[in-house]
This record gives sequence, structure tokens and C-alpha cells, in this order.
Amino acid sequence: MHRRDDPKVEGKRLSSGAVEKLGEAEREQAWAEIERELSQLEGPNGVEVPGEFLIGVGTKL
Repeated sequence: MHRRDDPKVEGKRLSSGAVEKLGEAEREQAWAEIERELSQLEGPNGVEVPGEFLIGVGTKL
């Protein structure tokens, strides 16, 4: 799993999200929790997030 300080993901971080508005200690705690939760979804191909999409298309008659 990529860590938040990994240069490969530098610039892809949350810049205006709630995490960035926290103090340093709270931010470190929040990132540790995010990493812990996302690690549960990590597989051999990286993080795999389960989900489904329902796509509908229509035309006006």
C-alpha cells in the first residue's frame, strides 16, 4: 500500500479536505486510521474497492 509520504502519490493527497484542516497530531492520527481501514481492501493488485455501477441511457421519442 502506498503511504501518504510516498513520492508516487505526492500531489494526489487531499489538499482541501477535512484531514488537511486538522492540527498536526490529529492529522497523523486520521491518516493512520485511513491507512488501517484501506489496508483491509488491499490485495495482490493493490487496493481493490468493491462496488457496482448502474448505468442507464435514454432517448426522447
